[in-house]
Amino acid sequence: MTALEQIQVFPPTPGVPMFVWFEQVGVPILAFLLLGFVSWQVFRTLNRYLDRKHGTISGQELESLRAEVETLRGQLGPVEDLALRLGEVEERVDFAERLLTKERERRAQLEAGS
Repeated sequence: MTALEQIQVFPPTPGVPMFVWFEQVGVPILAFLLLGFVSWQVFRTLNRYLDRKHGTISGQELESLRAEVETLRGQLGPVEDLALRLGEVEERVDFAERLLTKERERRAQLEAGS
């Protein structure tokens, strides 16, 4: 047997017509592409609408706001110290008021007893 005689020849298979392939494969691919494009357009339009309605912050504005926040945080330290000192002064005033009230009561008792 020669090499040509050993090759088996299969009977020709009927080919799938092009329109069947397009219906089964091409149409779903095109549908997904169309859905993706329409979704992208809707989201892009919605994003533009929200940007116009609420405004956007540019990079320079964001850096300016961050710098302002850091400045305010730096000013917060002395304010907290002043709040602590004010609390201490309030306690001292309360203590002095109590001492004065006791002294007045003691004098009132001494005058009433005399």
